[in-house]
Amino acid sequence: MDAEGRLEWVRIGFTWDQQLAAAELPAAVLAAVAEAKVRQVEQYGDALRDLEDEPAPPARPARPSVAVLEAFDERVAAGADGTAVARELAEDVLMDVRAGLDEANRLLDEHAGRTFTARSTSGHVAATALGNGDVDSLDLDLGWVSRAHPANLGREITEAMLAATRRARREGLAAAIQASRLADIARRAIGATTTPEGNDR
Repeated sequence: MDAEGRLEWVRIGFTWDQQLAAAELPAAVLAAVAEAKVRQVEQYGDALRDLEDEPAPPARPARPSVAVLEAFDERVAAGADGTAVARELAEDVLMDVRAGLDEANRLLDEHAGRTFTARSTSGHVAATALGNGDVDSLDLDLGWVSRAHPANLGREITEAMLAATRRARREGLAAAIQASRLADIARRAIGATTTPEGNDR
């Protein structure tokens, strides 16, 4: 796993077939990935406990939204009452947030239960990921598994799992939320001008 908890590679030991049947390999791989995630969370927990002993940094005032400030300045410059403008802007923001929450709930309903399947380049391994990118199941060509070199097993399992994860992140709930009104409101609230992928908005 990488520092963000994402799969980097799967390695199959040379003696795996002395401990498992071919049909048991998919479940063993998924169990190993789950264990790696648990260990990583435990390491983060240890690091956080170490931070608890350090003094807290001084609080900084939140940066106001650039878009809201610009709208406020424009209306005040046009002769509007500052208090009334502030109230109107607050109501506009609340309406946007409510609409964004409605859209987010609709997206949750639409994406509930969706899965995303991808194969390794040779087609011997298929992986299915949930909407959050976690691989939920593996399907291996058992005839190929019994004669494949362990290095090829690990490579193709990794290929399929990463491909399924990428597809889930590209087509799943996270991508839909990222393009939603609620995400746009959040970006405007912090004055962001780029998406996490670095594309200008």
